Amino acid sequence: MSDPLSPGEPVSPGEPGHPGAEGWEPDAGDLIWTDFDPRVGREQAGRRPALVVSPRPFWQATRFAIVCPITSRARPFPTSAVLPDGLPIAGEILTSHVRSIDTLARPIRFIGGRVPDPVLAEVRGKLAALIGL
Repeated sequence: MSDPLSPGEPVSPGEPGHPGAEGWEPDAGDLIWTDFDPRVGREQAGRRPALVVSPRPFWQATRFAIVCPITSRARPFPTSAVLPDGLPIAGEILTSHVRSIDTLARPIRFIGGRVPDPVLAEVRGKLAALIGL
């Protein structure tokens, strides 16, 4: 059995760890692994962790999740938020690279952790500022 905290391969629909399998449904604050390929230009690419920022009812209605990729390189930037200690992964949440992903077409896997509510609120505040809400 693979380590649930290692990136491994994101899983396809119907496999354990994928949305809907074993009762897990993506919710705001969840940490996931996904594959951001294909990419265009300077977008984040490849398998990497991400933070789900959309609420569970959005996923239940659409099977899409709005996510922000996470990078292990900490380059403090006003639009980024740093993950606190004690989570299964470390890094910086890239709010400027927010994406809506089709979880039926793009494999994802639950990492097994959630960010604290104040971190989710910080990320959502930065997203609101970025898009002028």
